Amino acid sequence: ISAWALAHPLEAHDLPKLQDNRSAAYIVDVITKSYARRHVEADDYNACLASGEIKLSTRQRIWWTL
Repeated sequence: ISAWALAHPLEAHDLPKLQDNRSAAYIVDVITKSYARRHVEADDYNACLASGEIKLSTRQRIWWTL
């Protein structure tokens, strides 16, 4: 640690710019898009399950009743 670092309070311009793919805004966008995609997939699956298009296996029916 240099003497300059000890005498100078840390400021924004002292830090290097963060890579775009590591910024909080980018990460939030990726998570939000993933959640929205998975939500639509789950709704579609549940609709198919309710309509009878998808049949549960015997093992799944037993497991889900426990």
